Parts: sequence; structure tokens; C-alpha cells
Amino acid sequence: MLKLLALDDRYRNIRGPEEARHDREEARTHAADIVAILRAQVDPRQFRLDFERQFDADRTLGLQVVRILISYFRERTSPGFLVYEEFPVADRPLDQATRIEIRREVEMAHKDLLRVFPPLL
Repeated sequence: MLKLLALDDRYRNIRGPEEARHDREEARTHAADIVAILRAQVDPRQFRLDFERQFDADRTLGLQVVRILISYFRERTSPGFLVYEEFPVADRPLDQATRIEIRREVEMAHKDLLRVFPPLL
């Protein structure tokens, strides 16, 4: 939940233009962390239930977080995946082989998110 909220803040650059570059870098990190957290789940169904259960006391926050999840990760071309694909290429030359590798990685990450949140995405 916190990573999704942080991703949204940094992606939208709420701190202003002087922090744009730093916020973009932070958004990349948060997106990569979100994918890593979801990939590490041994039981995706239980993780989803636990994730949803944390919002029992605050449904408004739950709706906000779910909206962020959907808007940033629904499609492979959604903003979360766009900044996620920047993460592994930040320090590599962007040649054809790297582009193919990154495209495959984003496709796999999208499938991993669908494995955890199929009814949402």
C-alpha cells in the first residue's frame, strides 16, 4: 500500500519542477519495488486477501489505493510499467537486444501482477 501511494506522489511530482528528476527516479524505484514485492508472494491469493483486509477500517483509503493500482498497472503501457521499464535500462545502452529484453520483462511483470490481482487488473 505504501509503495503505491509513494509511486503516485512521485510520478505526479507533487513537490514541483525543481524535484522532477529526483521524483522520476524515485517513481522508478517504487515501481520496481512493487513488482518485486508481488513476485515474492508464494501464495498470491492469500496476499491479495491480506492486502484487501488492511482496508477494513478505512474503505476510502482502500479505494484510493486500488485506483492507483489500476491506473498505474492495468496495461503494459500504463504509467507504472512505463517507469518500471526505465529502471533496468537507466545505466545500460538502449540497443535492440536491450529493448527486446525490457519488453519481455514488462510482459512478465504484467502477468505477475495479474496473478496477484486478477479481478482488479
